Amino acid sequence: MTIQVLDPETGIGDLLALANREHQSAMKSAGTLITHAVAAGEALIAIRERIPQGQWHAWLDENFEGSRKMARDYIRFAFYRDEIAAAT
Repeated sequence: MTIQVLDPETGIGDLLALANREHQSAMKSAGTLITHAVAAGEALIAIRERIPQGQWHAWLDENFEGSRKMARDYIRFAFYRDEIAAAT
């Protein structure tokens, strides 16, 4: 990722154009992020249903590349996917 260093002399119009371009890119990326987060959550929910009672956290710690918090967040994305889809 390259972070653009802004010239202090850059005009407001150019800054606005940059801000709007970056906003559009962020919005497009957000849609992709949500799609992936929901898919990860659905997979984790399916896995959790197959892990013996009381072993979920240990399984996550040993196998999942993300943190427990990230797993919880992905599961929430999957759980609320219909509400998220309606809002986006």
